[in-house]
Amino acid sequence: MDFFLPTPSRGPAVVLGGAAFCLAALLFTFSDALAGVWDVWKTDEYSHGPLIPFVALVVGLHQMAHARPVPHPSWAGAGLLMLSILLLVAGRYSTFNALSLYGLIVGILAILVGFWGFQIFRICWPSLLYLCFAIPLPNIFFVGLSNKLQIISSYIGVLFLEIARIPVYQDGNVIDLGLVRLQVVEACSGLRYLFPMISFGYIVAYFFKGYLWKRIILLLSTIPIAILMNSLRITLIGVTVDRWGVGAAEGLIHDFEGWVVFLLCVAVLLAEAVILATPSRGDRICLDYLTVPRPPFWTGPLRLSRPTLTLIVLSAAIAVLASAGIGTPRHIPVGDRHPVANFPLRFGDWHGSPLTLDADVLGALKLQDYFLGDYQPNQRNPPVNLYVAYYGQQRVGAMTHSPASCIPSAGWKVLADDERILPVENSLSLPIRRVLVGKGETRQLVYYWFQQRCRSLTNQIELKWWLFHDSLLQDRTDGSLIRLVTAVLPDETEEEADARLGSFLDLAYPLLRHRLNHCGTGLQ
Repeated sequence: MDFFLPTPSRGPAVVLGGAAFCLAALLFTFSDALAGVWDVWKTDEYSHGPLIPFVALVVGLHQMAHARPVPHPSWAGAGLLMLSILLLVAGRYSTFNALSLYGLIVGILAILVGFWGFQIFRICWPSLLYLCFAIPLPNIFFVGLSNKLQIISSYIGVLFLEIARIPVYQDGNVIDLGLVRLQVVEACSGLRYLFPMISFGYIVAYFFKGYLWKRIILLLSTIPIAILMNSLRITLIGVTVDRWGVGAAEGLIHDFEGWVVFLLCVAVLLAEAVILATPSRGDRICLDYLTVPRPPFWTGPLRLSRPTLTLIVLSAAIAVLASAGIGTPRHIPVGDRHPVANFPLRFGDWHGSPLTLDADVLGALKLQDYFLGDYQPNQRNPPVNLYVAYYGQQRVGAMTHSPASCIPSAGWKVLADDERILPVENSLSLPIRRVLVGKGETRQLVYYWFQQRCRSLTNQIELKWWLFHDSLLQDRTDGSLIRLVTAVLPDETEEEADARLGSFLDLAYPLLRHRLNHCGTGLQ
């Protein structure tokens, strides 16, 4: 038999106060993950993010007002709350913030189930699913998608320009108009249209009352609409630049074109919904969700019970543990080490000259120590550029950045990309990522790998796993990125450029390993 508090505490106001307390404790526990997502919401691609929780709440209340469920508090709420905390801890230790945010959605579900029972999930799952659209796409997927959309948008934009009979030439994501060359950078990839459009398409599809296949078409059609409209924007920029010069692609005109094109995306989607609606079959767009939801939101008494009291106590205990730092990686810094910035400028026949990163780049990378320099054995060969980024403590927003995200955004086209194993010091095998890139007639060869606590890695998924593993078991998150770049001259082969990087790495690797491999205690 359930234990209830005395009569004054049985009213719905007290129970709702308990649910609000659980939600407040949950938000406090996940505050660091929310701080990370708030920073991403400030970007153009996710500027719609703050609206999503509000829309999800309104839609959820409408769903409850329509269904009016009978509260049946469930013990499963406590289990779901513990699952959400596990996801939070996993996200913290792996620096995978999206995992923590998914845990927050599970925690919200835990409160609903703990106070209203599992029936609430059947009623409110569309709202909970909509919250997922507020979670930024992990960078490992964001970059790949952005790069592909840049090429697709450039290709379609050039096609439209050719239809408009404007002389144009495409080289990767660069559109050559003769006197002016336009680069379709990451900001013009179309993601700032695609993400809001998919989110908006989900709501339109949910408001649409008709056949399921029509709702699926509405949702999926947001992808080609966003891509085609972004290509149209690129075309408009090309036309205005061809007519009035490069100034037409900058400033207010550029931003105004962006807003106009996005409004066209919304108009096309709504027109599609009107076309798909068949009044004779009862199809319609339900506008009731645009009104203020009105109670009652449930049927029958809403009382505190053992499951709800347990959930309240658990939420309070977890918030107290979170405030004490329990479940947060300690990230023990590495002891004595040779600073990367003091990497020698002369070894063997190689002579180096140091370079520096711009202040804004350093602010974005948030690294602890770095080295950047050009090395040459003589004046006849092109230099080898060495970049080493060291992080003593990696965390969300401050960790090694893969060159895979920087190469395309800088306008380079990836011509070849594969993994190789190179023999280095004392017959050791070093896995590296080999990338051949091109921009116009220029080609460069890039080697890079991640040195993570005595492991040389090239795969970012594997990198996340070992970061989680070592952070959890060793309280260690230190790691580095090592990148080598050399030009491939017009009169030389790739093999000659490979030989140049290999010759440099033979002498540089022991010095790098001495500075970056911190295995257990002491330097290795």
